[in-house]
Amino acid sequence: MIKRSVLGFFALASISAYLYITGLIQSISLGSPAAAPIAVAVLLLGAGYILEWPSAWNAGNPPLEVSDFKTFIAVIAGALVSHWLNVALGLGAVLGSGLVGVVAAVILPELSAPIYCGSFCGMASTEVLPGIGHLILSSAIAGIVFVLAKETMNGFGGKLGATAATGCTIAALLTGNKMLEPPVPDWNTGRYIVLVTVVSAVAAYLIGNRLNHGGVMGSGLISVVGGLILPALFPDIGGSLAAACACGSYAGMSSRGRIPNEGYVAVAGAIAGLILIWGCSCIGGIGGRLGTTGLGGVMATWSGLQVSRKLLAQQSENQTGT
Repeated sequence: MIKRSVLGFFALASISAYLYITGLIQSISLGSPAAAPIAVAVLLLGAGYILEWPSAWNAGNPPLEVSDFKTFIAVIAGALVSHWLNVALGLGAVLGSGLVGVVAAVILPELSAPIYCGSFCGMASTEVLPGIGHLILSSAIAGIVFVLAKETMNGFGGKLGATAATGCTIAALLTGNKMLEPPVPDWNTGRYIVLVTVVSAVAAYLIGNRLNHGGVMGSGLISVVGGLILPALFPDIGGSLAAACACGSYAGMSSRGRIPNEGYVAVAGAIAGLILIWGCSCIGGIGGRLGTTGLGGVMATWSGLQVSRKLLAQQSENQTGT
């Protein structure tokens, strides 16, 4: 019998790999200088999957518990509330999801992660998931993936988003709804996107780790601030910058065990920013795409750290041996 954690691992790895490889192909086809760093990120992402694989393979496979059912329901609830704030009240996807995260972190901290995960499903475009039935289907699938993956990829910022993106993508495919393919922004906009993802990643990391408010609160607060301020300050590109702010904040949800300091989380934010630009036509309109982008940046950065440490240890061992 296949372990639940193995299924969860492959779900998260598949959606993030697809997004990053698509971004690489897009950057190469357009002749962008960003193709080189994106190629490195894709290689490190692949290495990261290999390094993280034992967490899924060696995880236990205990019977499902009542807490798993609560988690499942929490994901669906988060999606419905986020969708209501986003669409019915017209607050927008970033602000709506951010508010759900902040409130959940304060009122229901033990369920804040699945609620926040569900809120990403509620960020999906109504062109991709047009009805409440589609939303419930996507969040139910995301809830299943959340339970499957609870023993693997922990501590990586963006995991919740990748979970939501898996649910939304499968729901869109099952219902025959086409995903959006927005154009790649020019570099005049792109450079600000990268800057915002870096700053928001560091800010969320500071709130979550240095101030000990947790990843959901850190990301939620940054998303709320970005969703309110950036569209007002930059009317022409404010929507794109608000999305970049949310994307970076998801990367900033990483634990210290995965990303040890602000410098490395800035690197993860920069990688996410590049993919946010060049991978924009991939799974467009899907809730959780921003988090999936953040997950890839975090995984690539963590992988780079692990590989460099192994190389340094091997070099030190060789020098000692001689």
